[in-house]
Amino acid sequence: MLLTTLTVAQNPVLNPGFESWTVEGEPTDWNTNNNMFTGVTIAPEGSGHAGSNAAHGEVVFGEVGPNPPYLVSVQDNGDPHPINQSYTNLSFYYQLQLVSDVGIENFVAGVVLEDGAGNGVAGGSVNLSSSANTGTYTQANVPINYFGTGPTGATISFIIVGPGIAQGSYYIVDDVSLDFQTGIAEAPDADALAAPYPSPAVEEVNLPFMLSAASAVRLEIMDAQGRMITARDLGKLGQGRYKEVVGVRAWAPGTYTCTLRTDTTCNAATFVVGTAQR
Repeated sequence: MLLTTLTVAQNPVLNPGFESWTVEGEPTDWNTNNNMFTGVTIAPEGSGHAGSNAAHGEVVFGEVGPNPPYLVSVQDNGDPHPINQSYTNLSFYYQLQLVSDVGIENFVAGVVLEDGAGNGVAGGSVNLSSSANTGTYTQANVPINYFGTGPTGATISFIIVGPGIAQGSYYIVDDVSLDFQTGIAEAPDADALAAPYPSPAVEEVNLPFMLSAASAVRLEIMDAQGRMITARDLGKLGQGRYKEVVGVRAWAPGTYTCTLRTDTTCNAATFVVGTAQR
C-alpha cells in the first residue's frame, strides 16, 4: 500500500480574523495607535468577512491634527508574529473608503519578514488610492520579495498615509494570512521597506530598503499622532539594497511610522523609540 501525505502550511498570523479583543479595545496580538489624546482609530467592526468581527481603521482628528489609523501585527510583548517558513504571499480581505478631496491619500498594506536578529529579509506592499474604494469585502494578495534568508518573524501593517488624509477615511480588514499563493489581485512593485532596527532604538535607527529599479526615493517619518518628524529626499538611486541611518536620541519615546516613497509605490513600517540612558 502506498500512502501519500499532503502537508499544508498553517497560517501563522495570530488572531487573523480579529475575533479577539482586549478589554481596552485592542485587537489581541496586534498593536494600534489608539490613545486618550488623539482618539480611537482602530475598533471592532461587527460585520466580518467570515467571522463575527473585523478591524475598522478610521482617520480621526485631534488637537494636533489628523491621526491616521495604524494597525500592526505585534504581540503584547512587542514581538512580531513568529514564523518558521519562507512565505511568499500576504492575503487579506478589505473594504475601503478614501474621501480626501484636498490632496492625496493612500491605503498601504505591507509585510516585513525578519530574521532572528531583527534584520529585514523580505517584504512586500500594496498601495491603494480612492479608485479602489469598495463597500464589499475584496481579497488582496501581496507577493513577498526576498533579499535575505532565515525569516523567524512577520510584521504586517495597515495604515492610511499621504499629505491629504481626511477625517472619515477608513478601511476594514479581515482574515489576514501568510501563505504560498501567487498574487491574484493588486500586485505591488518590488520596492520594499524592511523592518527598521533596532527597535526599540535609543541612539539611531537603521532603515533598510530595496529598489527593484532606478527611482527617486523619499523617506518620511511620522509620530503616532501623524505629525511629520523628518523627511529625507535621497535623490535618484539605482536598483539594489540601501540603508538610511537616522539619529533618534532627541526624540520622544513612542511608536513611529517610516514611509518609503518611490516613483511607483509607497510602503510603510514602524519602529519604537525607547528612552536613552543618560
